Amino acid sequence: MEWEPDVSAGDWLRERVDDPWRGTIHDFVPRGFPAYARILHPASVQSLPAGERLPAPEEWATLPWDRIASLSSRLRWDAVGWAEAAALREVTWGPTTPWHELIGRPWDAAGHDVLLDDGSWLNPPDQGRLDDDTMRALLPVIEAHTAAPADAYAAVWEGWGGLVGSLGYTAPSAALIGDADPRHSAVMYTSLRDVFDRGFRKPVWRPGLLSDEISRGPRLVLPHRDHVLFRGPLRDITRADVPWRETGDAVAATTPSIIWPRDRAWVVVTEVDADSTIVGGTAGLVAAIASTDGIEAVALDEGAVLSGDADGVGR
Repeated sequence: MEWEPDVSAGDWLRERVDDPWRGTIHDFVPRGFPAYARILHPASVQSLPAGERLPAPEEWATLPWDRIASLSSRLRWDAVGWAEAAALREVTWGPTTPWHELIGRPWDAAGHDVLLDDGSWLNPPDQGRLDDDTMRALLPVIEAHTAAPADAYAAVWEGWGGLVGSLGYTAPSAALIGDADPRHSAVMYTSLRDVFDRGFRKPVWRPGLLSDEISRGPRLVLPHRDHVLFRGPLRDITRADVPWRETGDAVAATTPSIIWPRDRAWVVVTEVDADSTIVGGTAGLVAAIASTDGIEAVALDEGAVLSGDADGVGR
């Protein structure tokens, strides 16, 4: 896909999302579609060979390095759907249940691992990113429900660390960053500023993953979110060489935040703080998504609120 500087192609989105936000899916998903589907981002289970238990997540940081290395070398990761995770947790859930309520945690602890009875860890789904396997399963379905599969738009949130260049001051020192994970370091270098140098230095341009032309170019502005817009065939979304794909130390997006075809037959929205992706389209599209292997999805009503309160979530 190629950069699209004419962001007016996304004006229709702004006209159909809520501003100010009202706490429904329409804070970021356009109103007016006949049906909606919620694609649940897969979680995972982290385990050791049969019979071995992992330490509780909160105990991990207290272990000696040789013990951590031994455990890490034998870890197994298995994808797990929400229905299976709910069964492991022995909880009921429904179409609007958020992950943090399914695991019985406050919303600000949704990213924490949960120790299961068998000694394995239940790891949370990715927020703001639809994994490639699910996207590959979704693409043929949405391609079949538009007359313009070769002409689609992809809006990528500009806030992914390292994606776009920006003006800033002296980067934080190595002592401040430490020996953090490279992905974490990229975010830190992008977001932190040396306050002691601000009074003596002029801002400097820090290049991002995207070119300077794109970084300085127009944005598709939606409530609380600004996006860089791209255009091209739907089949290119999962290509390794799309401009927004993370490389090296850059912490960029793996999938776009918003995808729609030129005929606006549907829209696919992955809000950056969400544990699921919402699709608006026809009832036939929603039914097709729900029945596709490799996708765990549930139907939503227009105006749905992603909270377990309406589902009777609980043990």
